[in-house]
Amino acid sequence: MPDDSAKDKLRFRDLAQHVRQVTSVNGMPVIWYWKGRFWIWSEGVYEPQHLEDTVLFVLKHLMSAGIDSSHWVATQVAHALAAMSMLFIEKYPCWITTQGKERDGPYSIALANKLVDINALALDREARPERPVVSSHDPAWFSTTRLPYAWDPDCQAPLALKLFRENLTGPEAVAMLRGFMGYFLLPTTREHKALFLYGKRGTGKSAIANTVRVLLGKRNFSQLSISQFGNRFAMPRTEGMMLNITDEVCSVISAQAEERLKWFMSGSSMDIEDKNVRMYAMDPTAKLLVCLNEYPRFHDTEGAIWRRICPLRCPNKVSDEKKDTRLYDEREGGKLVGEGPGIFNFAIRGLGEYLKAGRLLICQDSEREWATASAENCGVRTFVTENLRSEPDGYVSSKNLRELYEHWCDQNGVDRRERVGVVPLGRVVRREFSGASSKSRRLAGMTVNGFTGVTLI
Repeated sequence: MPDDSAKDKLRFRDLAQHVRQVTSVNGMPVIWYWKGRFWIWSEGVYEPQHLEDTVLFVLKHLMSAGIDSSHWVATQVAHALAAMSMLFIEKYPCWITTQGKERDGPYSIALANKLVDINALALDREARPERPVVSSHDPAWFSTTRLPYAWDPDCQAPLALKLFRENLTGPEAVAMLRGFMGYFLLPTTREHKALFLYGKRGTGKSAIANTVRVLLGKRNFSQLSISQFGNRFAMPRTEGMMLNITDEVCSVISAQAEERLKWFMSGSSMDIEDKNVRMYAMDPTAKLLVCLNEYPRFHDTEGAIWRRICPLRCPNKVSDEKKDTRLYDEREGGKLVGEGPGIFNFAIRGLGEYLKAGRLLICQDSEREWATASAENCGVRTFVTENLRSEPDGYVSSKNLRELYEHWCDQNGVDRRERVGVVPLGRVVRREFSGASSKSRRLAGMTVNGFTGVTLI
């Protein structure tokens, strides 16, 4: 005969199975255990739950079934429920089976009233009959993303379009923004690109960023500043998000914040820390949108950050008479908030353009701005190109180059914290001049380190 302990375990398991069955939708369980917490499906989306919330959820359904229970019993049932509801998935979001394993299926996004296969929709492609482009919410789609408005294929966004045309440089810039907005809807950072909205104060950058906020909804973006990237406990706030929106950028950022920013834009997995939680690996899901009045000075001399920046200029000053902050304020009946379905359709069009091209389309104005800003921002590169030229038989000692660089920094007001040493300076020299190389020479009876293939102008 089994002892009382074994009987209790069997009872808790049976009660957990009961809760799982009575809460299922069309035979699909709606409660899962993943990454050390419970996830419960409701209104088209999975929500993370604390253990106490799950215990109350269990207690509610046990009592509804007339099963005499206590908080302690419900807690034991929750533990049993965790054991039988484990998710075995490697990618997120994804379609899952009733056994909690991944299965094939199209990437979809839940809107307030429908589940949409956005890739098929963007490419004007008919899905298979068993998997329509637009369908009802389905708990087999494991995702925490739900957009806050209803699916309406006929809705337009005249206010948003007017705002884009008034604040950007032209139709090509609007098309570039449209492609990025479509890319923001995808659960990938594969392009390794960040959109930087650049302009002086009052040029509509925040208005464009607010329109993107309307597209995604409050629950689907984080708002870490670039300086906060240096805080090891801040990064978990971006996990599972579609986008991180940064409204303020300091002219000088820490080396640690810059390294994390580089990692974030590259989409590489990285170990992070959360308070009261052990360190774990996180794969970034959020893309990056930055609004700035001036570019920060980056410590990076390899161009790794600048290669990932796509600037979009906002050159036109918006007069105080034209500013209408109520457009975004739900409490004031914000008109732009009501254009959510139309903004979604605008982004879907951009997604189609992106998928057909196989890359993000960058307008000519953005390319010119990138060339100018990257050259001006990377002081090392500017110094090298202004003070050196290619010379096959030339030679410049590291000591002379360093002294000249320090003098140039003093003249140009470069902060001492931003100045680089001889090694990164040499990397820039070799990158800018293909014939340059590091080499030691004997001069005046001494060994001198320096660079061949270049000479001072």
